[in-house]
Amino acid sequence: MMGSIVLAADDPAALAHFYGAQLDVEPQLGLISTHWRVRWPAGGWLEGRLALCLQRQADGTGPPLALAAVWVEQS
Repeated sequence: MMGSIVLAADDPAALAHFYGAQLDVEPQLGLISTHWRVRWPAGGWLEGRLALCLQRQADGTGPPLALAAVWVEQS
């Protein structure tokens, strides 16, 4: 099984080129012009898409993943 990390971005191409430069890999156009992929050297993909993004404010206390899990349960 291969995993992907998906990021929402106003400019997915710019995001892909930024991470491509950081990881020293060539970004690839995905399924459509607003979908870009960067091969993650350890396996899988980093993907950038023009997409809606759920944002919530946090008070900064507690482990971030635990807070995210509570948000998912509440949605």
